[in-house]
Amino acid sequence: MVEREFLNSTAEGIIPPHILKVKKGATLMLLRNIDPRYGLCNGTRFLYRGLFKKMLDVEILTGSNAGKRAFFRKQFSVRLSFVVTINKSQGHTIRNVRIYLPRHIFSHGQFYVALSRGVSQNSTKVLIKEEKI
Repeated sequence: MVEREFLNSTAEGIIPPHILKVKKGATLMLLRNIDPRYGLCNGTRFLYRGLFKKMLDVEILTGSNAGKRAFFRKQFSVRLSFVVTINKSQGHTIRNVRIYLPRHIFSHGQFYVALSRGVSQNSTKVLIKEEKI
């Protein structure tokens, strides 16, 4: 059995949150591969629909299984996902893209990846905080 103090002290991102507070309609992201055949892979995004006794009811938002429903048992390997990194967005098409660049981009090509996720120029917005990029 893992002590509550240990769970509270772990760095964010190492393990899923041990207390999941979420409202219907929130966007969640899967943190590990559960069943790749059905598109339940690390990084898959969901729309939270509800909670049964020991299961999450979610709708898949990304990939070839978008629009399908999935159910997870009590130990939820998800976290809230209102934003994603440039690396996590690679390979996805996103209807409305907002890019926030508080500092210089780390590697060559990342800005292109970020810009090319949107479906049109009108649905992609960029906020740059520094004078030089």
